[in-house]
Amino acid sequence: MSDKLNNVIFDFGNVIIRWRPYRALSGIFSNETEMQETLSKIGFFDWNLKQDQGRSWEEAMFVAERDMPEHAHIFRAYVDGLLPAHSELVPGTSELIEALDANGRALFGMTNAAEASFGIVKQAAPVIGLMRDVVVSATEGFAKPDPRIFELCLLRNGLPAGTCLFVDDSLANCQTAQKLGIVAHHFTNADGLKTDLLRHGLL
Repeated sequence: MSDKLNNVIFDFGNVIIRWRPYRALSGIFSNETEMQETLSKIGFFDWNLKQDQGRSWEEAMFVAERDMPEHAHIFRAYVDGLLPAHSELVPGTSELIEALDANGRALFGMTNAAEASFGIVKQAAPVIGLMRDVVVSATEGFAKPDPRIFELCLLRNGLPAGTCLFVDDSLANCQTAQKLGIVAHHFTNADGLKTDLLRHGLL
């Protein structure tokens, strides 16, 4: 247990909100396995990362229609389905954030997200309003695991790295945080996070 930790920085996707592209694409694919295989094959995840880095949706669709015209309908369906793809809460995390806030912990967010996606997530997860600051990758032009986004969050909020616990479902993101001196929790579920928060004396 540490008596230094007092700040908690949360990733959003698959920590507070599930990222569920299948909810946008279920009219095209018969199951999630088929969807994942196709999205990987057509470069969807690299395309989506550009959105997290701030590219406009207009430019994104131009690129999709230019480079992958036979699959452009998939990209368009995803853009049209941003709301259902970003509206399912991860069980238990919001309650932990509320408990941390009630315990006087300073809360922050750091998310890889397009600005439109972030707007949807804020509505779906009201606990984000408890956070003192949220660093959004699309606004800044770089995304996790780029160390610059971590450094920006620390600098902008005057946070010593060693006073922060970072919560993310991506191991690569957690590893970057640790290299910068931030304590990291690799999120799998709210029960595991609660155990770690108790261990660190944050709850």
